[in-house]
Amino acid sequence: MLISLEFLNLAISMFTPGKNRLSAILKHSPFVLFFSALAILFAVIVIAGVYRQPEKITSVPTKEATRVDRFIVGTNTVTTTASAIVKKETLQPLVALTSGVVQSVFVHPGSRVSAGAPLFHLSADYGTNRAKLETLLAKKNQQFALDMAELDREILSLEKQKARPNKTKIDTETDIALKQLKRQRAELEFSLSSGALSVDISRANAAVWKPRAIVSGTIEHIAVQAGDFVTPGTLLAMIRTEKGATTLDAFIDPTLARAFDITLPSHILFQTEAESIAITPSFFSQSETKDGFFAIRYLLSQDQSAQVADNTRVTLSLPLRTENKEKHTLIPLDALFTHTNHTSIFIERDGKAEEQTVSVQEIFGNAALLSETLPIDTSVLLNRTLVAGETITFAQ
Repeated sequence: MLISLEFLNLAISMFTPGKNRLSAILKHSPFVLFFSALAILFAVIVIAGVYRQPEKITSVPTKEATRVDRFIVGTNTVTTTASAIVKKETLQPLVALTSGVVQSVFVHPGSRVSAGAPLFHLSADYGTNRAKLETLLAKKNQQFALDMAELDREILSLEKQKARPNKTKIDTETDIALKQLKRQRAELEFSLSSGALSVDISRANAAVWKPRAIVSGTIEHIAVQAGDFVTPGTLLAMIRTEKGATTLDAFIDPTLARAFDITLPSHILFQTEAESIAITPSFFSQSETKDGFFAIRYLLSQDQSAQVADNTRVTLSLPLRTENKEKHTLIPLDALFTHTNHTSIFIERDGKAEEQTVSVQEIFGNAALLSETLPIDTSVLLNRTLVAGETITFAQ
């Protein structure tokens, strides 16, 4: 306490001229000394606290989610592009759909034909007419199955007789006949269930051997005669139509043909992406042409024909199957990321991009067939600048 008093006196002597009188006061009033020191200490603490106050931490703004396009497995359709030539003409060619020998020609130049009328009869076995025989056999099987209905009625009649009171000796013979009829019914059940279907299938198989007119018109030219051998795409006849027909002919390679989905509509693409025309193929060859391609033909309506020009090429968007026979998934080629030692895709999981390693089995134009099977409703991301773990949102 004495040392503090002397220090305080020294400090006061530097700023106050009346040090003797103040020193006397401090000696006789120790409480004044105590509270003065306490006030000085408090002031020092306040000043130190102000200078040692930490700087305010500015919050780092969160990064916005990246908008991406996606391909939904099992919902979206994989497509590729192909070129097709537009033909507007009053002459409509009729070509063979399969290989065979011309057995009969039903028309001649100048004949008027309606759409769907048979014009030729082809055979793959030099006139043995196997397709016709198969159809006849199917019809016989169907008739055989229909006979079962009559037997069923007889069985019902016998069952009613058996249920009558006052049975006689005839009941034993009736029971034997009933069992025999039931045995015949068991033999005929298969024919009943498949007879009609066999007839339809046989007729469909036989139809390919009878080329029919695509449109109504007049036979302008017959290009074959009886005995000629034809292959898929061989010209059979030329039909002159009254209003003319507009066709699109596209040719695709065998690899792409294996993935082409004829059950979905194709689209004619224009310069504006928002504009397109949905068209359905009227013919798709089941074997290669002489040039090694598969042919697809589209027959346009009058409204569709007005939007394309004659003898020009248009771009078609062809739908592809989303999986092959082994259920392997087909995805857009843009979804693949190729690395030095592996290939990967990004899928959406809990709102973030997740990388998944895959292996590519085959390429179909703008699509890739994976060796894996992705679950239905999997969202495959199409953005090329994604990073694993990045927050994403889907574009509309």
